Amino acid sequence: MTETLDSCISAINSSDRKSELLRRFQKSDGADFSDRELLELILLISAAGNDKSNITGRIFKKFNNICKIINAPLNELSEIEGVNENVIVALKVIAACGKRASAESMYSSKNSVVKDWDKFLEFCRQSMAYSDVEEFRIFMMDENMHCFESRIVSRGIVNQTVAYPRDIIRLAIQNNAKSLILAHNHPSGNCLPSDDDIILTENIYEAATSAGIKIFDHLIITAGSIFSFKNSGYIKGL
Repeated sequence: MTETLDSCISAINSSDRKSELLRRFQKSDGADFSDRELLELILLISAAGNDKSNITGRIFKKFNNICKIINAPLNELSEIEGVNENVIVALKVIAACGKRASAESMYSSKNSVVKDWDKFLEFCRQSMAYSDVEEFRIFMMDENMHCFESRIVSRGIVNQTVAYPRDIIRLAIQNNAKSLILAHNHPSGNCLPSDDDIILTENIYEAATSAGIKIFDHLIITAGSIFSFKNSGYIKGL
């Protein structure tokens, strides 16, 4: 009887909390929400059970901000007590929507990448920083430096990926790209280039120059920071 009463009280309190958060969210679109409150609302909407605050605490104990939470690997989320399929799906849908909105904003912009550089870097961070393996991506630009497409050309392991200059240049020529931005992530969080990164960049730069294609920059993406070969002067000509 006591357990049943406790469950009823918890359900009522949960419903009240959900209504409170929804009212606040509608007024501000969540602008005044902390990361913890955003996660709590996601859990309430996804019907994750009655111990929402406990689940919220357990998730934040493992991942300390909303970006890391929605981009967390599926296996790590599923290991957390109380995190069921509904929660995982809700988090991954939110992550996918964020990435798609960022991509559409970038591709639909009439400005050059240079003019919208901060927006471009944010897209790179959202789409690459939280992967648990290295990915090598190329961004293709037209003569006005408008980014019209990006492709993942290689996906590797935790600390290594292999990209082939000839394949990158062939893809750029096929899509009539005038210039490229290279980017890959470092899941370790260390954004400094390795010797292999430097050699690969030099090889791609030489192949692109021979084909009349400009390499605008090579970026190393992490959740904390982004390294620019161009700004660091690693490659002569960039």
